[in-house]
This record gives sequence, C-alpha cells and structure tokens, in this order.
Amino acid sequence: METRHTRPVSSVAVSPDGRTLATGSHDGTVELADLATGAVRAALTGHTGAVRALAFSPDGRRLASGGEEGTVRLWDTGSGKQRAVLTGHGDQVRAVAFSPDGQSLAGGGDEGPVRLWDAATGQLRTTVTGFAEPPRSVAFGPDGRTLLTGSDDGTVRLWHLALLGPRQAAARICSAVHRDFTAREWSTYVGGRRHGVCPL
Repeated sequence: METRHTRPVSSVAVSPDGRTLATGSHDGTVELADLATGAVRAALTGHTGAVRALAFSPDGRRLASGGEEGTVRLWDTGSGKQRAVLTGHGDQVRAVAFSPDGQSLAGGGDEGPVRLWDAATGQLRTTVTGFAEPPRSVAFGPDGRTLLTGSDDGTVRLWHLALLGPRQAAARICSAVHRDFTAREWSTYVGGRRHGVCPL
C-alpha cells in the first residue's frame, strides 16, 4: 500500500471496524486510507515534527496522534478536522491510548510522566510519575482503571487509576483546602460555566 507521505512512516493504526488505516510520518502528516483499496481519503496536518504514535478511539470516530513536538492531537475521523491539541509534554510523545470506554486518553513520551486527559473536553485529569526511564508504550486494561506502561529500563508497570471527572476532582480539591474555587482556578482546572462546588 502506497502513501502520499514524503518521509518515512513512523506509526500506524487500524480502526476498530477494520476499514480505515491511519499512518503517521516524519513529514508531520497523518493519512487516513481505505484499508481494502489503499485509497487515501484524508491528510491531516498540524504536527510540526514526526508523528510518533497513533490510536483510534473504541468507536473509531476519533484518532489521537502523538508528535515529536510534544503535543497530542485529537482528530475527527469522519471529517478529518482537528478537534483538540493537548499540551504539557516537554518532549516528543511516543505512545497514546484510549480507555475502553473512550472517555480517557493516555500519552507518554521522552520527558517521563504519562498524562491522562478527558478525551471529550481535553482537560488534563492526572499525571502518572515515578519512571526510572521514559515510557515508550501505554495501554489501558479492560476495566479502564488500570494502565500498563513499558519503559526504556526494560520494565512493564501496572498502575491503578482513580479516573475522576473534572467536577469530581474539583470537589475533592476544595474539600481539602476548605474553600471554593476562585474564578481563575475554575477556568484553569475545570472549565465551563462556573458554579459552587464546596458547601459554604
């Protein structure tokens, strides 16, 4: 199967229904092709470096791509439009994975921590730290509450996650500090229309 990429292909993924092939290249593009015919139906642009990792959501409607420039990008596979740019990684992203329910997205890269985002809103949920060497691969367990990582040091680690929605996390935080969020804190950490979280 030939692609339109102008540089080496560095990542591939197949949609859950087996119909679409996604390819990422050192040229910074992602292509979506019909797996049966090989015809390229969309070229996704936005990354400024090599595309190191790809993952389809369980329903096949979204694609996550991890780039050399340290971003994770979310794409609509039907329209080919970019839906979100997730930042925070200090170096290239080498692994991405959706949770089984499609609600969470994990990304791991050269700078060490694995970041977990809300796949619908792009809000950062938590950061998994404690790696001796950078993680090169990530995968969710079937229950969505466990995460496996493979690292340069030859280890595979199993992490138990408590994946909270932003408002649940906000409630826990404000109960710990004994006050409500300021408008700025709400905008930064929760988003959406502000309302009281903590009881007065």
